[in-house]
Amino acid sequence: MGSDLPGAFQSELAAATGNLYTFAMQLTYNIREAQAQLSKLCRGGRKFVIANRDRPVFVALPVADFEALLETMDVLADPKAMKAIKQSQSGSTKYAALNLDDEDFGL
Repeated sequence: MGSDLPGAFQSELAAATGNLYTFAMQLTYNIREAQAQLSKLCRGGRKFVIANRDRPVFVALPVADFEALLETMDVLADPKAMKAIKQSQSGSTKYAALNLDDEDFGL
């Protein structure tokens, strides 16, 4: 953390960092802990990591998160989609007003 930050901000940042570390640590389980709690962990609907000797070896995540990850990978692999995203980010894209009464939205 930079010393040029105001003291109050430094302490907020330190607290947030500590909370984030604690949060991440709570979602990492060794293999035995994970085996003992697997049903509970899966029903919890949250991502978690299983570690062997403090090294992550497995990541479990809800199906919705997995599907979102796959969809993101599909978009990133589509050259047309990436071109459209880059054009939008650069501000060189013109936007059309959508007609919500039209089946094709007026496009």
